[in-house]
Amino acid sequence: MHMLPTNSRINSNDIVLETNAFARMHELKLLHLSHLQLDGCYAEFCTKLRWLCWLKFRLDSMPIDFPLGSLIVLEMQYSGLRQVFEGTKCLPSLKILDLSHSHSLTETTDFSFCPNLEKLILVGCEGLVDVNGSIGNLESLVYLSMKDCKNLRMLPEKVFMLKSLETLIISGCTNLNELSIEMLRNMESLKVLEIDEIQITQLWRGRSSCIWSSLPCSLVNLSVRGCNLSDDNFPRDFSNLSSLRRLNVGNNPICSLPNCIQGLTRLDELSFNKCTRLKSLVGLPKLHKLLIQNCISLEKITYQYFQGKGHCTHVGDNRNLVEWEDRFKLEPIGRVDVDMINLLGLCNLESMAPIRMHKKYSNSIKGDRSPVQGLYQRGIFSTFFGGNEVPGQFSHKSRGSSISFTVPLLDNHRIKGLIVCAIYASSGSDFPYDHRTGFPGVAGQSEIRARV
Repeated sequence: MHMLPTNSRINSNDIVLETNAFARMHELKLLHLSHLQLDGCYAEFCTKLRWLCWLKFRLDSMPIDFPLGSLIVLEMQYSGLRQVFEGTKCLPSLKILDLSHSHSLTETTDFSFCPNLEKLILVGCEGLVDVNGSIGNLESLVYLSMKDCKNLRMLPEKVFMLKSLETLIISGCTNLNELSIEMLRNMESLKVLEIDEIQITQLWRGRSSCIWSSLPCSLVNLSVRGCNLSDDNFPRDFSNLSSLRRLNVGNNPICSLPNCIQGLTRLDELSFNKCTRLKSLVGLPKLHKLLIQNCISLEKITYQYFQGKGHCTHVGDNRNLVEWEDRFKLEPIGRVDVDMINLLGLCNLESMAPIRMHKKYSNSIKGDRSPVQGLYQRGIFSTFFGGNEVPGQFSHKSRGSSISFTVPLLDNHRIKGLIVCAIYASSGSDFPYDHRTGFPGVAGQSEIRARV
């Protein structure tokens, strides 16, 4: 009903229904309410309800006469709850409890009254400061998320004794003063651990190496994004994490690939997003997915093994990336092999004026002026420089957008090399993108490409 048109006589923010409107719905199992108030007695309200989703619930607690005994799923996102239940409520069937973004909630319920809970979601409960210790008695709990509970000070040690827990998310709990990270080793079923934005080096000053040895070997997904980890905070190896498939170390002040990552042979996905100090990724393990968005200092990427076509990479604003194994290598013309320069019949390239170039992985709208560069890409060498005529050593010349010639017969009928020169000017833009090379574009320049 909150989607009623604006010209409706009913104010969509103040919709009020009587509870007896549902009196005859004896078989109702699923009820989804949003931006709605109910008025009246709840004693006979949908007694067979299994799934209740009530967005923007406005009361401080669930009414004491609300029949919750048959509920399996209770979702109360964006509610005004200060406490979940008024008095004691036994919910033997409840398996999923979602109170996300209930900003007035300061403490959780006594979980002894919902002993079969499997999934607890407290995302964005910014007022939450305490978690009831009875959470340690939830033997069936497999998923626990307290992401962005910014005022949470500590977690009960019993949380780390949950034998069935598979997913633990405490990312954004930036005010945690104490965290029994050493006890993680007791969580023998844990597969997903996300502790983003928690300042590990402050919580365990001088003991950061102990963090990694405490992680359970069952982990499949680990995220330590924004945890202020430097190169020195990583261990030499991750041998205890042999099952790890996804690792996120983004937004950390690392400068190079941590040695421990090289040994993660089962790793599928690796993220370095927003690692602005990262300069090189040398010796990457074989991956299905690599994320390097906003790594503005990254210059070089190499692998331990050939990646093949199945490798997926998410890039963006990698303005200093000049070498990517099996893709391209860009370097100043002065460092290019002398034999290649002589083969092209070029001279004095180093003294030529800088050219304006737009790189494929840079977010800059305007190209930067750079010295004349040499580009190696999939067996083809290219260079770009200012000029308005084709050098004399080219035997076939033509004006326009195409050229045709007959390839001479050579021994064994094999072409040993082909050199092409093109002169072109920009049209409507000073910084064209060169779709042929897939990397740089230049304005009003000569281009020489060689495949040898």
